[in-house]
Amino acid sequence: MHLSNVRPPALKIEIGNAPLSGNSNLTMLRIIIIDPALKGETGHHLALSLELSKAAKSLGHRPIWLAHKELSSRLVPDFVQFVPAFSSGIYERQIGLMGRIVKPLVGNRRFLRSTFAERRWEVQLRRKLRFALLNGDRSSELATALGALKPGRSDRIVIHSADPQTVEMLSFWAAKQPSADLPSLHIRTCWSTSTMPFAGYGGGFSQTLGILSSVAREMTLSAETPAGARLLATETGMNVDVCPHLIDEASLVTGPRESNSADLLVGWLGEPRPEKGAGLLPEIIQSVLAGSPRRRVRFLLQCGGRTSRRARELDAQLSSFGDAVERLDVGIAQDAYLAALARCDVLLLPYDRDAYPPERGSGAALEALLTGKPIVATAGTFAAGLVTADSGCTGFDATSFADGILRIADNYQHYLDGAAQARERARRAHDRIACYRRLIGDAADETPPENQRHALNV
Repeated sequence: MHLSNVRPPALKIEIGNAPLSGNSNLTMLRIIIIDPALKGETGHHLALSLELSKAAKSLGHRPIWLAHKELSSRLVPDFVQFVPAFSSGIYERQIGLMGRIVKPLVGNRRFLRSTFAERRWEVQLRRKLRFALLNGDRSSELATALGALKPGRSDRIVIHSADPQTVEMLSFWAAKQPSADLPSLHIRTCWSTSTMPFAGYGGGFSQTLGILSSVAREMTLSAETPAGARLLATETGMNVDVCPHLIDEASLVTGPRESNSADLLVGWLGEPRPEKGAGLLPEIIQSVLAGSPRRRVRFLLQCGGRTSRRARELDAQLSSFGDAVERLDVGIAQDAYLAALARCDVLLLPYDRDAYPPERGSGAALEALLTGKPIVATAGTFAAGLVTADSGCTGFDATSFADGILRIADNYQHYLDGAAQARERARRAHDRIACYRRLIGDAADETPPENQRHALNV
């Protein structure tokens, strides 16, 4: 698809950390990325927004972030327009009508969000009447931000981590605009329809997508994994492409690490949520250390700096392993994360199968794949689908994960060679620019590999 890039002159307005002007860069395609959860360095939101924006810039496009108001401007590249739009993220409820009425008296947004959250009847009534009065607070914030930007048909709006609430918010805004002037809309999700935040909101993801498609002038839909694309196509009857998590391969250190140590370093990196197997770590480590591998095995775990009861309990258990365990703070910068990734010899991904079905992707798994590192992952997950018999092992409990680590430790060169071959096979499918172009529906000159195409033509 090739849309006109010419926009009429507009008044200069100031939002966030840079000016917006309709009188400059008239031929530059604006890519408006909407992510209320883009707030800090943890999780996938910042990394994915950065990679999308770098890909956009490399093609001469102008990225704009509609993000959380608490996002630090130091995390925003100078080529990105930052619009501090949202007071809450997608993992939180919106404040409903009654909450907005009493807000001047109460003021505490956390209290209002829990006590006066948006009700189901408000969503249903808003769909029928299209009254802005019935908007949740985040929906109103989106309408305000987009109203200031004044996007038109030459712009692209992207939701890269789509959920029912954000899609519903965009559909309400789009329904209020002249259809002929609407920007093209590009919706991508990294979850399955059952595991995404507030999966049942507004009747569920598929229903909110149907409403958005009914008011959109032009819309594309993609999922992070092939299984996710197949499921979403079945549930919606729409064409669904595959757009993996975008990764700048140039930022990754590939191959074996340079180290004088003979130890094998196993990494468990990323946001330390329970569904990522945090509770299994002590048993896995104990089994590995008791297994007498040919090489000494150590663990690098990104689980430090948290003060919750669960985090303190895990920390106490890990302390018993002495210098066999090194803890890394959760809230580290991307450069520090990539440096930690480069240090690891093996990546451990013992994700919960129910929370991480094959439809839900994993940036950590792709990073391991594209750095050529052996992987130990839960059978039946997306990460396990990246593993071959020569590039890693799969398991289903602490004992089988430990066994996999021990097998790799005892024959590391074999698995390292297999991981290097897997990396070469994966490089084209995960090319950052090609993935970005597929996301914004601009891949006419680029045909994805067969295993990356799972659209249904209905």
